[in-house]
Amino acid sequence: MTGTTAQARGELTWLIARRRGTREERAAALDRAVSLLADPPVSLVWDVFPETAGDLRRAFDLAAGKRDWLADARLQHVLAALVCDLAATMADARTPGPGPVHQSITRTLAWIDAHLAEAADAAELATVSGLSTSHFYEAFRQATGTSPKDYLLRRKTERARAWLEDDLSVTVTEVAHALGFSSSQYFATVFRRYQHCAPSSCRPGGR
Repeated sequence: MTGTTAQARGELTWLIARRRGTREERAAALDRAVSLLADPPVSLVWDVFPETAGDLRRAFDLAAGKRDWLADARLQHVLAALVCDLAATMADARTPGPGPVHQSITRTLAWIDAHLAEAADAAELATVSGLSTSHFYEAFRQATGTSPKDYLLRRKTERARAWLEDDLSVTVTEVAHALGFSSSQYFATVFRRYQHCAPSSCRPGGR
């Protein structure tokens, strides 16, 4: 018995992490991340950042799609990022964090990912976090290394890029409006700033 209410049926995903080679051979960052996952903390249940869940969904989509050498390379890249994100989350779980402040920022990041189509400002995000505006700015920058506006725009363009790459039927203008940009021109400017290419050129076969 779990002692809790039964959860709805869902999907179970296995992550098998094995150590390999000598300590010197495991010095590479990815191998160190795998080694960390192979030696988990006491608790095997922990919160992950929203982008980690996004990477996992993207890995499943890539694995289910048309496979060629380029698709395999992209899948390996996404999986490597996923392993590093999980390792970072697990490392954080081993080190006592700032408690409620950390939970507030984690909650805010999850809210951002669920409301990317909305034009949220820092004051609204501070309200979501439950922190004062000044405290929120400091805690957010410590947790993410950037400002709320910069993080929000980066996440919007990351979502846009994944959408444009996976759905060839959607137009750039439709993606721009769906993610809350006032015009496709402004969207293209922001997209280039964060993704280092034009929205149309990131699509398969794009130039």
